[in-house]
Amino acid sequence: MPDLISLFRAEWRKVVGNRLASMFLVLIFPAGMAGSIVLLLIGALLSADFRHSALIQHLYWTDAALSVWALVNSEVGRIIELAFAAIVFAGEYQWGTWKNLIPRSQRVALILIKFVTLVVFMMLAFIATSIIAVIGEGLLAAVSGVSYGMRDASQSLLEFAGIYVLDATVALASILIACSYTALAAMITRSILGSVLFGLLVTFAETVSLLALTLLNALFHLPDIIKLYFLTPEYNLGNIKDWAERGIGPTLRVADLAFDPQPVGFSIGIILIWVITLVGVTVYLFRRQDITT
Repeated sequence: MPDLISLFRAEWRKVVGNRLASMFLVLIFPAGMAGSIVLLLIGALLSADFRHSALIQHLYWTDAALSVWALVNSEVGRIIELAFAAIVFAGEYQWGTWKNLIPRSQRVALILIKFVTLVVFMMLAFIATSIIAVIGEGLLAAVSGVSYGMRDASQSLLEFAGIYVLDATVALASILIACSYTALAAMITRSILGSVLFGLLVTFAETVSLLALTLLNALFHLPDIIKLYFLTPEYNLGNIKDWAERGIGPTLRVADLAFDPQPVGFSIGIILIWVITLVGVTVYLFRRQDITT
């Protein structure tokens, strides 16, 4: 255990020490949220018209709390996660730090701790952004003289907490998959640019996979081939989120076909398979490769 703690501390120092990447790709979220709140507060203090517009908007702390997870789970959020993970993993090769650090016997622990550190760092930044949003909009509501409550008055705090935790868990899974894509690419390309491009290519392939499957169905009349989309991280992350917020997943409609939503347990299982497989392959390649040359 002490060795793992030491490894975590060392990885944390490296992640935080990469100031440009951590600031402009991760810490920009809480910093940007705080800056936006300050500007809005100044506008509310100086302008009666602005305070009236805030009254019309009806501020809700539940919306403020969940807004950051909507961004993290979006395509833009995944691109940012990919870029940061690529710098963390592939940077070890470009800067030659792997060869100075790693006895082969500790490679599994080191690569897994790197995953853990990266995920913890990003999740803490996003949770901080959420807290800043809730507090900041509360101050804005107070200055503007508007109510600041839950959007759904019938919803209990416990129910909202469940939605919040599940949204955060979906974000965690999204970060893990993004990190896994770029870590795997880093093992192969040993390049930050190559890792970013690979991650973007895979993410784009996920996005257009439904269109490709639809074209195959149109050409060869294979409606069941559409169901392969149910195996992608993109579908299953969205399905879990919809189950959490609406109590049911989205119906998949393609041309004149409609497919019922998959059970939430199915989507959780698929995401676990993706994460375990990607991390496992990355660890396997890392253990076997020669990093001294």
